[in-house]
Amino acid sequence: MPDLPTRFAGLQTDFPQIDLAEAARRLDCSQAALLAAGACGPATPLRPDWGALFQALPALGPVLAGTCNASASLQSQGRFRDVSAGPGHVLVLGAEIDLRLFPGGWAFGFALGGETPSLRFFDDRGQPLHRIDATPATGRAAWQALVDAFAAPGSAAPPERPGPALSLIHIRRCRRTYPWRSPAV
Repeated sequence: MPDLPTRFAGLQTDFPQIDLAEAARRLDCSQAALLAAGACGPATPLRPDWGALFQALPALGPVLAGTCNASASLQSQGRFRDVSAGPGHVLVLGAEIDLRLFPGGWAFGFALGGETPSLRFFDDRGQPLHRIDATPATGRAAWQALVDAFAAPGSAAPPERPGPALSLIHIRRCRRTYPWRSPAV
């Protein structure tokens, strides 16, 4: 079987406008593996010091931030302000971008270059969780400094095969075990 970059190149020939999620679905691979394999250009692995990374984001200026799961996505455009991090959480309490993130389950991060640089974060199954895209007003020198500061060449590769989605049974089991963690299902 051809390697992932070769398979992706073949898929792109047939579907030049295919997005990362659809390509991963058709190739039966995780989005993180596809990204790490160069599907969106060179990808720089990031060290998983998510709290420190987010605390460095205000220096970038205006960005587009997006959080997603299989059912919904939330996007905000503006500046990261009032960022704090502690064990297991990151808070962003700005007027434009307001986030409460719990990156304990985040396993992989990548910085992408190109015309519209982005930072992408994935769980241990290689599924996307959060992304930050540069805008025309984003400070490119600050962006590059952040990538250089958090680059982790030689990091472990994400799983090629997508992990199973969390099932309703798993969510209910978590609720019984940790009633404060999830709303009623």
